[in-house]
Amino acid sequence: MKNLCPVLLFIMFSAIPLAGQDSGTYTHTGLDGIILAKSDTWYYEEFDTAGRPVEGVRWEKNEIVEKTTWSYFDDTQRIRQSVTTTDELITETRYDRNGNVIEIRETIVPPEEGDEEVKPAMAESREKAEQKDRERVITYSYDERNLLRETLTRQGTVLIKTRFDYQDDGSLSEKTVFKNGELTIRYVYRDEENWTETVYHDDLVVLTVVYQNGERTRIQYETW
Repeated sequence: MKNLCPVLLFIMFSAIPLAGQDSGTYTHTGLDGIILAKSDTWYYEEFDTAGRPVEGVRWEKNEIVEKTTWSYFDDTQRIRQSVTTTDELITETRYDRNGNVIEIRETIVPPEEGDEEVKPAMAESREKAEQKDRERVITYSYDERNLLRETLTRQGTVLIKTRFDYQDDGSLSEKTVFKNGELTIRYVYRDEENWTETVYHDDLVVLTVVYQNGERTRIQYETW
């Protein structure tokens, strides 16, 4: 991780007046990057020779809190992959040439041993990291119309599969969710404002909820 401090960045760009000084917000865009600053928060983004962002770093109170890198398909502006790193999480996102997300991989980063100040979120991360499910991978599949047809979410021993079906006009008609191969929930849509939600357990319907005009109008429980 590049460890340029905000003060050094300020010196690098100080030859050119920064915009918004009266409001406490500073901005500068050059051929090789952009710098934004407000109060104790700074953001620096580096460009490649084609003017595309390749690395972004955000500081809060002189500490790097987030770093993102981007790579591209050949000489195009289409992003192939981005990687965002924080103290708690590494998120890798892959795209196809149509700009669709095809995979998101999230990896929990456990705090270093001996860290005396552990934020609640980091403490939770450490607990999860000690288990076998500290990595979550989501994959996305599309059809010839570029519509999302299926997502697979894997974390530890759990596999969530979500299937999407569409009307001829491309509007969503049904969404079905499976957990480890078992049907858990199905949404059937008349349109965006009207749909039915059905919950299953052991392949039996246990709950049906009807929505009309975006409002829940009926709930029906099943007992077996």
